[in-house]
Amino acid sequence: MSPLTRKTRDQLIAAWDVGAPPDWASLPLASVDGPEGQAVLAALRDVAEDLADGEEAQARLTAFLVAVQPRLLEDQLLLLGVWVPDREAGDPLAVMKAELLTDADRDGFESLVHAADPPEGQERLHLETLRVDLPAGPAVLVDHQGVVDGTIEQYLQFVVFPDGTTDAISLAFTTTSLHLLEEFAVATRDIAESLTVELGPGGGR
Repeated sequence: MSPLTRKTRDQLIAAWDVGAPPDWASLPLASVDGPEGQAVLAALRDVAEDLADGEEAQARLTAFLVAVQPRLLEDQLLLLGVWVPDREAGDPLAVMKAELLTDADRDGFESLVHAADPPEGQERLHLETLRVDLPAGPAVLVDHQGVVDGTIEQYLQFVVFPDGTTDAISLAFTTTSLHLLEEFAVATRDIAESLTVELGPGGGR
């Protein structure tokens, strides 16, 4: 990291918020397999009712979320979301993960992206980074396409570096529905554009 990254350490991201189109919804961050399982299951059923029409589509979406949601959870997640663009089908076609990054800087992050090897078992087809300006601050957009378990996966990540802090917010999106890439890209940009952050004292973090 740059030796300058500690200069604004007294200001951290104290609060944040993000909006989404109506065909996206957030998922609980506790596992359906854990001690809060019944409450999580009820929340997943509510998500299915919000995103799909008809008992069959809702039941199919609920079953998918129950099976997959525990595997999507990570310790540092701030938000986990799902995209269901066809209410009648009820099929989840993309996942969103939001994460807080600390001691981050745009140059360092962009360099790490290009220096890192693809994860084991994955084949990289395309990798590009673009610098973009969002309402919440300057950002890096990572556009990555690769082969995962024999399937081509599109990954878009907006990492936003608000002015006045060394904290950053990562909004990462993945889909294998390549026929909907244009709609996917528009939705992810809309979500990134909606991000708001509030800075506050560093305290004891």
